[in-house]
Amino acid sequence: MIEPIAADAQWAANSRRRTGSSPAVPVRSGSVAPGATYEDARRVREEAEAQLAVLRLQEQRGELIRVDAVRHAVARRLSTLRERFLGIPDRVATGLAATTDPVAVHQILEDEIRGALSLVADGDLLNSQEGSHA
Repeated sequence: MIEPIAADAQWAANSRRRTGSSPAVPVRSGSVAPGATYEDARRVREEAEAQLAVLRLQEQRGELIRVDAVRHAVARRLSTLRERFLGIPDRVATGLAATTDPVAVHQILEDEIRGALSLVADGDLLNSQEGSHA
């Protein structure tokens, strides 16, 4: 990554000014200060375009993903998890009512809870199709 402040300082130290040009106005990365020169504005624009190009490339390579896609995937997965948990009583009520052994009751409940939690344990929120509402 290029450090904009250090690069600006090096550019100023190693560049010759045109005769008759105004002195450079300090410009923060991503903004153009009032009174900035055309060159300053152009540099800021080109820096922003380069950063966008890097982001697009990283996204195409699969190194970056969009925040809205992650939010949607997490919301979908949590909704599925909620439905799984809310469905536990319906799935196990009959079996629990017929079971008198506390160890067996515990195992039935633990199996159901682990099954529900396995939906988020795989860590692949974006690519999993299980429980998808899309």
